[in-house]
Amino acid sequence: SPEYSIEYNQGAFLYNPTILLVKMIIILSTLLPVLVKGLITLDGSGTTNPSKFYWEIMSLFEAQAKPSVKMTYRAVGSSTGQLEFIGADQDYAAYNDFGSGDIPLDSDEYTELTGQGVTVLHVPFSLGAMSFFHNVPDAPSDGLRLTSCVLADIFNRDITTWDDDEILALNPDFSPPSGQPIK
Repeated sequence: SPEYSIEYNQGAFLYNPTILLVKMIIILSTLLPVLVKGLITLDGSGTTNPSKFYWEIMSLFEAQAKPSVKMTYRAVGSSTGQLEFIGADQDYAAYNDFGSGDIPLDSDEYTELTGQGVTVLHVPFSLGAMSFFHNVPDAPSDGLRLTSCVLADIFNRDITTWDDDEILALNPDFSPPSGQPIK
């Protein structure tokens, strides 16, 4: 194979492109495992609410971690983050290392994941304010009164209709349609 010359400010050197390529491959294949071995990557997705907080914490963590860590987080919404973590559409092989949601996985999802040999750990990471919006016909003009316990029962699906006795007790002038589901 032909030899080529490269000139630089202190002279020139000859090289054979094939031999140079082989040497570069040998050097890179020797160094690459060392370089990659020291880097840990963690990818996640989920809720948008705390995403800026997550990105800031990840940046601080990456700057101080030993060995090196590269973290990514896509703010795509709680449901998408959970679906990507569960990975049910690809035989429970997750798309990412962690998911973030406004509510934890339900017991069926948890049971299915652990049944597939996936270790699931719920970690309360941040707390953010949430609003509760409703669109119920004939709601009182000054708003619906709900206690924190009633809200918890709604979120836990223990209260599923607007005419539940606990809601009506807090709102005596409220007359929702019978059996109207809370969605």
